[in-house]
Amino acid sequence: MEEEILESVASLNSGTSDTALIVVPSGGKDNEQQGHSPSTLEPAKILGYGTPANANDEYLRIGKTTSFTYLSLFCEVIINHFGPTYLRKPNDEDVRQILRENEERGFTGMLDSLDCSQNDINVLHKSPLFEDLKYGISPSVRFMINGHQYTHGYYLADGNYPKWSTLVQCYRQPPADAFGLSFRHFNDAQMALRKDVEQTRRDSDWTNYEDEDLRPEIRPHRGVPARDYGQMTNYIQNRNLYEQLRDDLRLNLWAEHGR
Repeated sequence: MEEEILESVASLNSGTSDTALIVVPSGGKDNEQQGHSPSTLEPAKILGYGTPANANDEYLRIGKTTSFTYLSLFCEVIINHFGPTYLRKPNDEDVRQILRENEERGFTGMLDSLDCSQNDINVLHKSPLFEDLKYGISPSVRFMINGHQYTHGYYLADGNYPKWSTLVQCYRQPPADAFGLSFRHFNDAQMALRKDVEQTRRDSDWTNYEDEDLRPEIRPHRGVPARDYGQMTNYIQNRNLYEQLRDDLRLNLWAEHGR
């Protein structure tokens, strides 16, 4: 069954199986006709088109319970096969490359950009993205800017997110006079880089590394004392550190790229 699912996925991705979506139910005289089995067709319809599980009762002779069974099996096979490559978190070398690229863009210490579709703001305080940081298992990031030492990376975000030291947002009301030039330059650069990141994701087979690893065997162990967890929570939610980091980035960006 696993090989059948993977072969069907490969043929669909390669575009060589345009007519194979016509499936002949098992047991009929036309059973020898080539095509994807219900074990791959049903999950594809449910995941790709939001088709109800009981939509093909008569056509495929598959009930809702069987459809959900196929869906669960399909997802399990895909995760087990592709998980180690595409569902892993970035390793140290990945992080170093990300930091180098973003430093060239004027945002030293930046790891990524967030948007509401990837991270539910209502449960952000329990997001694996920041839980790993609290447990001390996130990639090590250290950088200095404007004489201030920072020990953790940050993410660009819009104004809907909380003001945490791990998030960098635009200034809502930058000064209107000449003093505000650096603020407006920072806002333009921050929004442009966020758009670039989003475009890169759309143009490539980008994987949301911010989500929890789905395979238990590649899920990191967590076990630091509760006291350290609380300290990191306070660090992340430190409003003064949030303001300091953003101001340091603004001044550094203006000094290197704005004048």
